[in-house]
Amino acid sequence: MALVNKINQKSGIIQHQDTDIPMDITIGSYEGNTAVRLGSKGSDNRKTKKKTSQVYVLEEDSAKQLYDILKSTFNF
Repeated sequence: MALVNKINQKSGIIQHQDTDIPMDITIGSYEGNTAVRLGSKGSDNRKTKKKTSQVYVLEEDSAKQLYDILKSTFNF
């Protein structure tokens, strides 16, 4: 699990990915602060099933950074 402290916005071409996966979002607390946990268990073809493969925790500052990027990118 990684606590995200800074999000760096970059521009470029994003290559097509061959795998679609579901992502879980958990709202809760992390070390006493409100936090959002983003996690995935990977694809159905993954050898280790049901084990979380990627986890990111965002607290208020990093969540605001992501919000601002999404807002400006998609014109929310």
